Amino acid sequence: MSDDEYTHAELSGNLCKEVILIKTKAFYSFGILFLLLVSSTGFAEKIDLNFNDHYWINPVGGNMQTDSAYDYMSSTYENSFNAQHLGVDIISILDDPVYAIADGRVTYIYRHDDLKQNQSVVFIHHETSERIAFTAVYGHCKARPSLSKGDRVVSGEKIGVVKRFNSPDHLHFGINETKNLSASNWGRLPVGSNVSEIGWRNPVDFLSQNQPIFYQWDGCGSIISYETGNICCYGCNGDVAMVHAGSHKKSKVNFQWQTSNTCKALKISTDTSDPLANEVNIRAGLWHQRNYDTIYSNVTLPFILDSNNIMSPFKQRYYFTVSIGFDNILDSDMLVSAQCTGAEGTAAENTIQYTKVNFDGLIQTNQRISQWMGNGSIISQECPNRDAWGCNRDEARIHPVSNGIHPEVYFQWQASEHCRSLRISSGPDQKNQTGTPNVEIFVKPWERSTSACSQPGQENCGTIRTRLPYTISDKYAPTDGSYSVIRVKFLDGIQKTQSVIAQCPGGW
Repeated sequence: MSDDEYTHAELSGNLCKEVILIKTKAFYSFGILFLLLVSSTGFAEKIDLNFNDHYWINPVGGNMQTDSAYDYMSSTYENSFNAQHLGVDIISILDDPVYAIADGRVTYIYRHDDLKQNQSVVFIHHETSERIAFTAVYGHCKARPSLSKGDRVVSGEKIGVVKRFNSPDHLHFGINETKNLSASNWGRLPVGSNVSEIGWRNPVDFLSQNQPIFYQWDGCGSIISYETGNICCYGCNGDVAMVHAGSHKKSKVNFQWQTSNTCKALKISTDTSDPLANEVNIRAGLWHQRNYDTIYSNVTLPFILDSNNIMSPFKQRYYFTVSIGFDNILDSDMLVSAQCTGAEGTAAENTIQYTKVNFDGLIQTNQRISQWMGNGSIISQECPNRDAWGCNRDEARIHPVSNGIHPEVYFQWQASEHCRSLRISSGPDQKNQTGTPNVEIFVKPWERSTSACSQPGQENCGTIRTRLPYTISDKYAPTDGSYSVIRVKFLDGIQKTQSVIAQCPGGW
């Protein structure tokens, strides 16, 4: 059964019919008790939930409500069932998709086929931005067929669907800080149990007091194989980015990739054989639209992208943006390469396709939360006197986001005698760069870490608070043909999708 087939409803009917069909006295009594509970709480306070306010993904869609009777440690629940409720029952619809609230690793799965009292559950290990480890319990959620214990998932990834456990249909959502949570007693415990001592937390309070673990942006690269023809150089048929060890953040690097007859597939790899350092998630899609982005979770590098595993229109001379997020915090610096190859694409089971740019791993710099939108590249020395995208100018697209998240785009810049400065501008399209947004522009040599650039006396590094258009001066332009990377963060957000252009003097 495919994941798509699995999302369709598997049963119909209502609670009244189910109760009428119950034959035994014990189950009949329980059914009456449950109906009394539903009746007695029909006018109970509805509690609105919005985990997304703190950058967690809502585990189910809809209005994200729970009834106070089904809240964490509810007294009504305790009086009715003589048990303490260990989570919140988020009101949902049968077979609604369930999403991972953040990046994490599956630690336990139980699939149950009972149509009325479904005990299916998924445990996922997550971490907060302060490295607090916890297990999220997704109860009455039947895991999708391709999900297994040990799999790594990304924020917003569909992990399964809601199955019936009485009425209303709901996801039981709990949080426990125990390192190795027991597979039993995840929904309730006897009255008098010391639930706090054994790790249980109020999910609403916990998520409102914490944020998920964020990424740090380390750099970007470019492969513009069509425009540079048969030239073999960095930025032409391959490129390298460096990731840096971080304390509380995971690393993320990005590449721009232009397909051609000589570059129909792209191999992503690192210079280390450490399997933990090679555990990543990858996002790839058309640079200008992002409606066909493919996210690959549970990936171990090396990994090859091609037309068979990218769910996007794929033709010669198309540009793609490729983001590589490392699933673990790295202990040491390492190189990440993207290289044209003739090999076939890697088979990928855990792929997700989104129609919105809203599930990227979030990036934190100076306590500000940002989201990557796309890349560009200007390798003026490798293709001198070429009036072409990727050579003397390039473009990225930026999209509106909410929750106070700052959209940002990146450029790789190779300075030369033809390009000693770089003009950054923004507007509705390539030829209409009339916007004057408030931005923060950060420039650094590609191999240097952001933290190193914050130290006094660092050359070719800098943070510029300004409005666009703005010209980055030759102060930041290396003279030896090496590369700088540039981050443009939009501090006030944007209302509509816009182009962001970086161009050498005379770039048009």
